[in-house]
Amino acid sequence: MYRNTIEIELKNIEPRLVLVPRKVVDKVVLHQRKLPAILGLISGQFSNIDSVWTDFETINSLSKELEFELEIGSLPFGKILLLAKVEGEMPGKFNIEERNTLYWRRLFHAEVKLKFIELKEKGLLSEAVIEKKIKTIGRTVFSEALMVLEQEHKIFPEQDVVDKYISFSASFAELFRFSENLLANYFPSVKDYEALLLIIRNDVAEDIIFQETRIPGTQNPHPTPETHAEESSEYFKRLSEQAEKESSLNNATVSAILWTQANRVAPAELSPSTIEKAHKEIRKLVKRLQAALNFNSSDFQNWESALLPLLDKADQGSSPVEARLLTELQSACEDYEQEIYRIDIFSWAISFGKKPMKRPLRFQRLIKIHQRLREASLNAITTRLAFADRKKLETLLQLVWKQNEKLLRDEIRPIIENNLQSVGLKGEGAFGEIARRRLVEEFLDRIIEQGYLNYSELRDMISRNHLKLEDIRDAASFFKGDALLSLDENLSLQLDGVYRRSDFYLRWLEKSTALNFGTATGRILTKFLTLPFGGSFLLIESADLISDKISGDRIPDLIRILAFITLGVFFFCVINNHSFRTFVLDCLLIFWKTAKFIFYKIPSTLLTWNPFLLIWKSLPVQIIYSLILKPLLFTEAIALWLPKSYPFHVGEIVLFIGFTLLLNSRPGRLLSEFAISSMLTLGKLIQDGLISILFTIMVQSFKKTIEGLEFILQWVNDWLRLRGRAKPWQMALRGVLGLLWSPIAFFLRFYTVVLIEPGINPIKFPISSVAAKFTYPIIIPLTPEIVHFFSPFIGDVLSNLFFGTTIWLTPNLFGFLFWETKENWGLYRANRPQSLRPMAIGTHGETIPQLLKLGFHSGTIPKLFMKLRKAEQDAVTRSDWRKARTLRLDLQTIKERLARFIERDLLIPMQQNNKSFVRPLRVSEISLGINRIEAEMTGMDNNGYASFKISLELLDGMLMGSVSKPGGTLALNEQQNRCLSLGIAGLYKFAGIEISKEQVSSNLPSWVTDWKIYKGNLVLFSENQSTILVPINNGETQPKLQVNPSENSCNLETLDFERLLFSRQPLTWQDWSDGWDRSANNLYVWPLYYAGVEPDIVGNAPNKIPFDTIKRWQEIPEISEELNQGYKSV
Repeated sequence: MYRNTIEIELKNIEPRLVLVPRKVVDKVVLHQRKLPAILGLISGQFSNIDSVWTDFETINSLSKELEFELEIGSLPFGKILLLAKVEGEMPGKFNIEERNTLYWRRLFHAEVKLKFIELKEKGLLSEAVIEKKIKTIGRTVFSEALMVLEQEHKIFPEQDVVDKYISFSASFAELFRFSENLLANYFPSVKDYEALLLIIRNDVAEDIIFQETRIPGTQNPHPTPETHAEESSEYFKRLSEQAEKESSLNNATVSAILWTQANRVAPAELSPSTIEKAHKEIRKLVKRLQAALNFNSSDFQNWESALLPLLDKADQGSSPVEARLLTELQSACEDYEQEIYRIDIFSWAISFGKKPMKRPLRFQRLIKIHQRLREASLNAITTRLAFADRKKLETLLQLVWKQNEKLLRDEIRPIIENNLQSVGLKGEGAFGEIARRRLVEEFLDRIIEQGYLNYSELRDMISRNHLKLEDIRDAASFFKGDALLSLDENLSLQLDGVYRRSDFYLRWLEKSTALNFGTATGRILTKFLTLPFGGSFLLIESADLISDKISGDRIPDLIRILAFITLGVFFFCVINNHSFRTFVLDCLLIFWKTAKFIFYKIPSTLLTWNPFLLIWKSLPVQIIYSLILKPLLFTEAIALWLPKSYPFHVGEIVLFIGFTLLLNSRPGRLLSEFAISSMLTLGKLIQDGLISILFTIMVQSFKKTIEGLEFILQWVNDWLRLRGRAKPWQMALRGVLGLLWSPIAFFLRFYTVVLIEPGINPIKFPISSVAAKFTYPIIIPLTPEIVHFFSPFIGDVLSNLFFGTTIWLTPNLFGFLFWETKENWGLYRANRPQSLRPMAIGTHGETIPQLLKLGFHSGTIPKLFMKLRKAEQDAVTRSDWRKARTLRLDLQTIKERLARFIERDLLIPMQQNNKSFVRPLRVSEISLGINRIEAEMTGMDNNGYASFKISLELLDGMLMGSVSKPGGTLALNEQQNRCLSLGIAGLYKFAGIEISKEQVSSNLPSWVTDWKIYKGNLVLFSENQSTILVPINNGETQPKLQVNPSENSCNLETLDFERLLFSRQPLTWQDWSDGWDRSANNLYVWPLYYAGVEPDIVGNAPNKIPFDTIKRWQEIPEISEELNQGYKSV
């Protein structure tokens, strides 16, 4: 009944409309794209389109494929609107008002798109017109919008820019009219909605269409606001006596929740007193929090009013988040009120009582409080409170959480700094001080994040950081241990309970690799002998092992020797010769492009070639496909698993006839559609990186297993610690249990990390397999003797189980050693790469390109926005915004990490000397878009105000950086500009920037009026309407394509890619560190030169810096004396 009514009302508004199932819309869209279904395996064929304009000719040609009787009659219209039915026509999913709004929304989108289509057909929307509109909107904004629409499957890659603009305009107008609160995460770079609507209204009056398409009786859409409480219907009843008991035990949280539950079933006359008792318990909790967190008395009422609303939901559901939040706050109070200490009987015994048995853990109190506050803050996001109440609670928790984090950092920072100083990890000059401070902050980040720090994390952070170890100087320093082992020992004593010292096998590994990696002779042997010929040996042995397993044949000895020498020489050249390494990479790239052309380009072109499509749709081919090829394919797929009948293959014949009849019936066509749909889904998943994702999940699962083991061991260690005033028997029990637990924990960690995990980890398994080939023949014959020797002590069963298992797992030890050794190479200063490289920034080790570029294991920011859009769409329907808030917190975490990155690698070095850069700049705001990161730096002192912005944008697959000119009340002088340019250059290298906007703009020929990046090309626009595409991937400077060429050919001789592209200009550690050293000493910061050219990164330097401009520098007093002493040569 409803369907007939709504269809009549819709036809009254738009007579050309026909309501159809969504699959009909999808098939018409597929037909308009001129793609056969099988092409979905390659390009992905999924749409999220609710309406499509078509014509009678298309409907007639698709009448058999649509499997739906279209009631179009004999309408005298050139176009037909196919509108998808609202999913879930059955009652219950949507009420009538919601269904009417959805139909109104879809019809509005279709009518707006139709107006644009008509303009295009009249020739009023050419590509030139659209390009002007895009330039007005902003190329980055429009590029981001297209990325969103492609992710939402509302546009397709083969569409031209006009069709994409039409879809964008219709989608933006639709969202603005029906879900304005979702625009911020659909198009985050669009700041002025009215300005964009004005551009759209210049072509289409969307506001009039909004009223004309309204279904009679339908109210204006009201987006579900995030200003309501999420209700729960589950209640648990408790007796008031239990509340009294919990209150006597100082358990205010449980007591308050029990009083709230009792109030729900209390008599009317007792209800006021019952709820007052619950409020009293909350006041007791706030009083304890005030002592623990040291907030002002004026904040007492704020805390009380923020926590009281939690009681209404804290007794609803199973383990409600409100109850967990209150419990975390009470636990923070308990951690503050009770001293935490360890009972160490072993150390006390071996020191003959000199070391105390009871050792207080001074930092555990702050760490525990910080962890409790962090959990409480995370829980606050998902609480079922009113919007204002939740925001108030989040603000209070965030404030005390950050205050406690600052206090914890201030407590631990001096200890780490002093230990780095004492072991000799000081660095050189001002740059060494910058690197040391950065390393200290990374140590603190890890401690803040997980509550402890271990040796492996300490080593990895030094290996990836700027501060490095000195080489091993002599035998004494080798046997004593390098600075890393000294730091490991010192931190285990001074950060007791926070830092866990390395196990003996890790210390032995560090000492053994120090000779290879920490001495000049060892590095020569490693690079010239161990790596090339060791890798050759492992590769050949792996091939021999695989050959033996598959065919039973071994590789002949002569071939093994020749292959060993050849591969060794090949790896030697790859490792030690940059030109040869570049040649190999170029060959691999050519091979990849050739394979892609043969196996992807040619089939894709063939399947979209009109003659091929005509042949494919012809009657003879369709008959052959339907009656022979398709049944034969299914027959062979099934026949492979069936026994064959000799000699007439009766089974295959019967299957073929059966499939011929089945697949050409209506159920068979549905089965074929399902099979094709499944293949399309699988193809799309593979295209999106299914194989890589599965491999990544497998690798990450092993990492999480090890982290889970560490968490369990840490949890047990934490349980064995005592709190407050323990009784003697409790101290004795925990001491004995701790003594028994230490060897158990060691063996659990050793066997899991060293002997088990490398044997099942796909990365380490090849090394373990090759090692087994050589170790098993030696150690297996010794197994009976070892077992027999230990049997009298532990029994035959335990001896066989323990030693037999250990010997069987021994080859995995080599896989562990290989994996651990790779990080030790980067510990030493001499092994540091010569140039600055991208750094890991994200929570999972992502670099800036991996945060922005969608890929197999990258695109964190656009993926989060995609999830957020889906979560907000679901929230509008379900009235539950908790998942959306959690995703916003993930985006906020990325912002905080980006702010740390910019402050530590740009602002702190730039401001280490107030004479060089007087403004105390700080990151004031980080803005994230789907393909953009923007950071604003501001600062103020007694002399004035200064600010500038850094933008990192992904344009057509290339990462571009740009810097706004520093502004404020005082302009930067030349020295400050040099510091800023040096800092931005280093930041760009750490961020993986490929193009600097200012650098490109200032180095282009004078005839260029505008430029953009398009599919790996630099597109140049000139005043005479010429458009030149210059490929930038291979460094060529000849035009690839010239559109609308003028009589006067544009001169490209001055287009020098060595100064045009930032990625072509390496920035060495030596130049970067020397620049900061000079800045710290108030000396002139020399510009960074590349073949006599200074890269114009911030848009302030001239295009070319001739050497005679050094005369101008003599006017600067600070460097005049240096110039006279020989600094004239650059």
